[in-house]
Amino acid sequence: MRRTFLLITFLLGAMTFTRAADVKKEIAAMGWGTITCTAFANMYRDDPKVAEEHSVNWAQGFMSGLNIANMGNNGFSMNLHSKSTDQQQRAIRAYCNDHPIADYIDAVLDLYTHLDLNVPDQH
Repeated sequence: MRRTFLLITFLLGAMTFTRAADVKKEIAAMGWGTITCTAFANMYRDDPKVAEEHSVNWAQGFMSGLNIANMGNNGFSMNLHSKSTDQQQRAIRAYCNDHPIADYIDAVLDLYTHLDLNVPDQH
């Protein structure tokens, strides 16, 4: 557990340092989504519970944000409840397993596109 905490602290610190070194760089996403699938797999291997807990919280928050933006732009959103949290986690792990050099955010975006579409209210 201590090793996992140190690894997470190091990764977050490295991401912060990278961001601070290039202040003028435009960044569209921060946090867990910016790690690679390989980094996620390593964290998962060290402590699956901690890796899943933190990463799925980020993923669901990110997808919620996408839904809010989509609802404002075109009235459509994806049903985040159309797959259970366990199914979402499995889909992300499978994507990362198949695409180790992809970013975690790519796995989340792939999951998002495979959720059921919410049908807008037709009043």
